Amino acid sequence: MKSLHVIRDPNERLGLEIASRESGQGRVSLLLIQDAVLTRLTLDGLAVYALADDLEARGVKGHARSVDYDEAVRLMVDHDKVVVW
Repeated sequence: MKSLHVIRDPNERLGLEIASRESGQGRVSLLLIQDAVLTRLTLDGLAVYALADDLEARGVKGHARSVDYDEAVRLMVDHDKVVVW
């Protein structure tokens, strides 16, 4: 099962912990939006994406794969489960 965890808050520890645990069970991805794009994550086994408009609005570059709104929607559709934290 493919899971996408959408993280909105840079202090969201539970969501990150659960996503990290799930990474051993299948494909898990993270989508950072809003202030969560300020978080620098390097979690083994997880694909990390960040919403381009939120990166630009906060002046952040290069620590996650940047995606636009269309790509973010594609990520949601391509995963079996989407969890928003």
